[in-house]
Amino acid sequence: MHVFNVRLDRVEPALTVLVAQFTGEYSIERMFELLYEAYPAHRSQASALILRPDVRDTFSAKALSDATDGMVDGTSPFLEQIGQAHLDEQRSFARFSLLPVFVLHADGNAIRLSENVNPLAGIPPDLELHLKSAELISDLRTAEMHFLMETSGALLPPLENSYYDNPSHRPARAFLRVGNIQYSRLAIDAVTFWMLPRVAHCEAILVDTWSLSSVAFNTSRVIAAIKGERPVPVEMLSQYQDNSAERRSALTEILQRLLVDARGASAGSKLRVLCIVSVTHTGSLVKVLREQVELSRLPIELEFLALFRLGPGNELDALCDLSAEPHFKPLSTEDVQNRSSIPIDEKIYFPVTYKDIEHQLLTAQANRFRPFIETVRGSRVISVHRDQVDDGKPRHHAIHLDMERLVDIEAFRKKFAEQLLALNPPPFIVLTPEHAAARKLSQLTCDVFEEKFGTRPAAIYHANLDLKETGLLGAQDSEIHKALVDVDPAASILILDDCFITGARLSAYQTRLRQRNVQAKLHYLVAVARPDDPVAWTDFKKKLGFRAAGDKTHHKENTVACVFEVTLPNWQQDKCPWCQERLLYERLESEGNDLPERFRDRRVSLAERDLGLENNLFLDPDTSEIKLYPGSIFAPENGTQAEVFAAIAAAIQSLRVCDVLNKPRLGPRRHPIATVLDRKTYLKIVYTDTVIRASFLRGATWEELVYTDKESESDRSALIATIIGKNENDESNLTLELVLAAALGKCSVPAEAIDQQPDEDILNFFQMTPP
Repeated sequence: MHVFNVRLDRVEPALTVLVAQFTGEYSIERMFELLYEAYPAHRSQASALILRPDVRDTFSAKALSDATDGMVDGTSPFLEQIGQAHLDEQRSFARFSLLPVFVLHADGNAIRLSENVNPLAGIPPDLELHLKSAELISDLRTAEMHFLMETSGALLPPLENSYYDNPSHRPARAFLRVGNIQYSRLAIDAVTFWMLPRVAHCEAILVDTWSLSSVAFNTSRVIAAIKGERPVPVEMLSQYQDNSAERRSALTEILQRLLVDARGASAGSKLRVLCIVSVTHTGSLVKVLREQVELSRLPIELEFLALFRLGPGNELDALCDLSAEPHFKPLSTEDVQNRSSIPIDEKIYFPVTYKDIEHQLLTAQANRFRPFIETVRGSRVISVHRDQVDDGKPRHHAIHLDMERLVDIEAFRKKFAEQLLALNPPPFIVLTPEHAAARKLSQLTCDVFEEKFGTRPAAIYHANLDLKETGLLGAQDSEIHKALVDVDPAASILILDDCFITGARLSAYQTRLRQRNVQAKLHYLVAVARPDDPVAWTDFKKKLGFRAAGDKTHHKENTVACVFEVTLPNWQQDKCPWCQERLLYERLESEGNDLPERFRDRRVSLAERDLGLENNLFLDPDTSEIKLYPGSIFAPENGTQAEVFAAIAAAIQSLRVCDVLNKPRLGPRRHPIATVLDRKTYLKIVYTDTVIRASFLRGATWEELVYTDKESESDRSALIATIIGKNENDESNLTLELVLAAALGKCSVPAEAIDQQPDEDILNFFQMTPP
């Protein structure tokens, strides 16, 4: 599926909407079900849902309105599905009953965003502000072009002490290889959709590079499908147009072919040719092409549309303007004097080599998690590879925080009480979910206020405030409704939750409190905010804190706070390192391998996920205890393995999501760079405790560990061989973890290093998992 989030930030508070490409094989109900199940992080952040029909499926705003009223003429597959959905709206829109749903569609030569088509949901005031923006359609287009660029790795980012030597020989900080955005049929359709207003009347298409051929041919077919005519002819420039006589001659031939293909031998009015430009800096290509048309005296009228604009002051129309971004700030001659060049091939528009950028985990990254680890050490709050079942759907956490245990820690209770007593006014009602950790927090909250003020707030427990008027819970839900709406506007309600990851639960509370016109001030308090990106928590606080103009009679805004804020990877089953280990064993057995007994036992133990792992995270050759020694920047001495791993995983995650001076963020390879963790810091010097080294191997992906440079990777293998050959207990006990990492593609273990091992299990397992 083609799904992406758009951040709208022209007005406060910034909001996120979810855009999804509709495909004809699904009903609206089935589409919503897939979005709900497959994209939990996307939907939990969204304040609205936008559906886009197939690029060939165009219709008017009136036709869409008629379809919601049951009047469908059968010419649009999407409108047929909308009509069907409105026949049973309670069922069709059930998964997104709280979110307004809009349709982004082509109407003639215009792109339109419809009214809300979800009969179950209204439009919240904060979203209404964004819908009034005249730039909304433009913002959606820009966001999608950014999404295509980022998803495809089209942006080759700035590199320290380097510059890109473009085919135009204009030095650049970054390079955008636009051809990458053609990574799927839906991605190509997306580009075509945004070009529709400009291509409707063209009679031929010329593209500035063959690498955009898929977009060009798709656009031609789409025009034909919409008009019911034959596809318009397409031609491409084979190389960068450098104004040389040879390339001018080739350009004339291309223009002549377009003319013949479109008109044959017949003469007539000028042929309208749309020239699709991949990127424009100065608009120089426009001048070259128009001069050549004039010199050749061809009856051609050129129109231009760029996909991306990179240069300021360039008036060429573009789908996405990147000219203000610092990546594309021009470089002067002085700027490049001491930098090495990265040549871009003028035919394939691509560099041919990678460059490895090393990252180190330093105190700056470790300190973000240190206050939390100091508070919970030894309390069994942190475990890994654990299932959690509360009042929602069961979830698997690679890193699990036991919030019930956290509530029992005196240091936490003290900080929590300080947060509570700072609330103004104190809450009249405390609203929490129904699971055990939230109930303990609610009990503690009520105790704190009763001890301080002599009165106890009312405690309400409900999973999501989806209150029913009938059924088994009808009477109870009616009482909750009355209690909430009866709170004096000058008073307050505390919405309390144990943990923030994506914010889905708190968003539901906010929406339903607004729908029930609750006027009291709202305090939101979370015990631990643990997003995988701190920006998510910052944005979410703005969203929860917002109050519409009509609600500000008594309160300017809501309060939103947490006791602890940490950044942790939100790994579920597919990315959990211990799930990956278990799946490796299962795969090896399915291939007919007879696993050594210790690995069979390990597979069985990893299948048990109710309690999680605290001190047996790593494979241990039983040579010495795998523990943390004094002086670590990550965690206190003798912290559990789970505590150490969580601290290192948090530090690695901060490198993925937080900017590091003069370096691209750690993450997947983005040609021509590969960001990797410095091999020496975790295999030779700095971090020598086995528990830390093993945590690096478990907590980083293969792309964050493996060098693209063969010499550097060979050196890493040599360091691994050295560790395996050591006699010191707190080095040799990393051997099994290294062999496992090699089996998972995270490193290479030299066979000669294993041959000297006295442990037959290690030798046998190594032979089962050849590199």
